[in-house]
Amino acid sequence: MTLVRLEKVSKYYSGELLIEDVNLQVQVGSRLGLIGRNGTGKTTLLEIIKGEKEADRGFIERNRNMNQGYLPQTLDWAQEGKVADYLWESFSEMIKLRERLDETTEEMSRKSSPEILEKYSRLQGEFEEGGGYECESRIRGIINGLGFKEEALERDLNSFSGGEKTRLALARLLLEKPDLLLLDEPTNHLDRNNREWLASYLKEYPGAIIMVSHDRYFLDQVVNGILEIDDFRLYSYPGNYSDYTRQRELNVKTWAREYEKQQEEIAALEDFIRRYKAGQRSKEARSREKRLQRMERIPPPPPPKKKLNLRFPLNRMSGQEVLKTEGFGCTKDNRRLFNKVEVELNRGERIAFLGPNGAGKTTFLKCLMGKDRFEGQVKWGHGVEVGYFDQEGGFLPREKTLFEVVADFGLTKKQEIMDHLGAFRFGGEEAEKKVRMLSGGELSRFNLALLVLQGANVLLLDEPTNHLDLDLQEWLEKAMLSFGGTLIFTSHDRYFIERVATKIWHLKDGRFFAFRGSYQEFLEWEKEQESKKNKEKRVKTVRKPRKALPEKKQKNEEFRKELEEKISEIEKELEDYNREFADPDFFRREDAGEITSAYKRKKETLENLLKSWEKTFDN
Repeated sequence: MTLVRLEKVSKYYSGELLIEDVNLQVQVGSRLGLIGRNGTGKTTLLEIIKGEKEADRGFIERNRNMNQGYLPQTLDWAQEGKVADYLWESFSEMIKLRERLDETTEEMSRKSSPEILEKYSRLQGEFEEGGGYECESRIRGIINGLGFKEEALERDLNSFSGGEKTRLALARLLLEKPDLLLLDEPTNHLDRNNREWLASYLKEYPGAIIMVSHDRYFLDQVVNGILEIDDFRLYSYPGNYSDYTRQRELNVKTWAREYEKQQEEIAALEDFIRRYKAGQRSKEARSREKRLQRMERIPPPPPPKKKLNLRFPLNRMSGQEVLKTEGFGCTKDNRRLFNKVEVELNRGERIAFLGPNGAGKTTFLKCLMGKDRFEGQVKWGHGVEVGYFDQEGGFLPREKTLFEVVADFGLTKKQEIMDHLGAFRFGGEEAEKKVRMLSGGELSRFNLALLVLQGANVLLLDEPTNHLDLDLQEWLEKAMLSFGGTLIFTSHDRYFIERVATKIWHLKDGRFFAFRGSYQEFLEWEKEQESKKNKEKRVKTVRKPRKALPEKKQKNEEFRKELEEKISEIEKELEDYNREFADPDFFRREDAGEITSAYKRKKETLENLLKSWEKTFDN
């Protein structure tokens, strides 16, 4: 079934052509990745499909029975209240049914009759068939998968950061399950585990998806088609991102040959028509003219991609020993981020610094740079020159133009400055743009442009691939692999980590450790550790022998111990339930409602046991 059809759609922005003659059909089951350089119109195309923007030319047909959900990059957030209420609004029909069920239950308590019993039975059937008993487990599974703890449900929406609000908006969209899901950079605020969960969820999504993403591994895991905007036009490729990279070059060559062949045929027909239209062979000319009119024109193939060949040069080589820390630690906002970290870093190592969002990785890098307070010692080696990529660009003078900032970094000739800015797509009038006017993607590009000029032999990069389009990500990969110095970078980009890193640092819950090996080896090790952890029995607290107690106190102690054992068992069972709820396929199971009810009963039992346990201290 076709959900949306676009035919020869074009759009202009500030008088300049943005996209031209876009043809697209979106079917149920389509999972399409929308790619292209920043500024080519990807977000605009999503907004046109959604109906938030009008096309300047062309035809758009939407299925009347279809509902759409859209996650923009930047939210205009006006929601208030508790997270739980916000997410429960996804089930408006189920809420109404639940209210009617409650009213009928109350009615039954006052007066019982066959009619009321039949009404209750019918409503309960509708509620169960509609998945009402699964709603709570779906909410819990999705917020857990997107990196929230269950306590977040009771928090106020306004207490969350911008990135967290975007994740909550995504959670609500997934709960609503629209027929067409439009996602603009859905992985921007997700760490590695959350991205893997989302990929697993979207892979089985029953509707259709169009998503803008620069995460190559994520695209490989999820999509079954790639849409690329290049030179104002939309090109379609079957398969995932890896399939696209293989097909594009081959397709473009074949496409170019067919296009050139048709252009030669068109030129020959037009020449014949021009020469003989008014002469004795006018009948033949008219025949060729009709043939020309009926011909289905092959659009021009996408132009060859311009390759960025810049490298990160070194002013000089550092010594063999690059970095050593002793007793390195940091506390921020009354929270211990890391403690007594001892690391040694040698020339040429490329460190992927991993960990969940909020673990303290950015602070760690800033402490190494001396930009944040820390404990212990940081010793940089002989000849070390450090360059820092700040994902927020906080060190840049916001009121200066890009031209002025590059000039401050050492380039003096106007043409040299313009050439360097042009290499990072800041040509012409873009060079006069002020730093404060840059978007997230532009800021990342500009930071890289400045980093290239520094000649540093040690690079600290904080999320360098965030907001970069795929071409720039591939360039950065190659540049890092050929870099002659030492590298430490934070990232959630699995492709980038796998190809660049030679060693892993990991920070989670205040614990830091260094893993010698590739990213793939680290993942295998991490899986083994998780498996061992799940197999191990919970360690019970060993109590010291106590002196004999009076009989009543002795019994109280024994009763408390029994309660603690039961509490421990139930807590373990609840953890098992939560792991089930985090499975993207859980709510599709037939027994989901039954399991959810069992979870509630266990939770009530735990609450009662805890109350009994607390009372043992009063005796």
